[in-house]
Amino acid sequence: MIDYKLIGTRVKALRQARGVTQEALAEQIDITPVYLSKIENGHVRPTLDLLDALCTVLQGDLDTLFSGVSPSAPNYQNERVLELF
Repeated sequence: MIDYKLIGTRVKALRQARGVTQEALAEQIDITPVYLSKIENGHVRPTLDLLDALCTVLQGDLDTLFSGVSPSAPNYQNERVLELF
């Protein structure tokens, strides 16, 4: 099951880490700031295309949004193997 609240929390953290406002990010991906707020609070289920657009603008990746682990992290492969078993 996909935890949209957790994904939203990760989107917000990534946005804040990049120093981008909700208004600026929303404008770049052609959504309203209100809708972005709903994504960040887990109140809506964004499409995969929209999440991909967020990652592109914020220089993140979908894997990190969904799993919380970056593919560039040192132990990424080990953690993924453990998840599978």
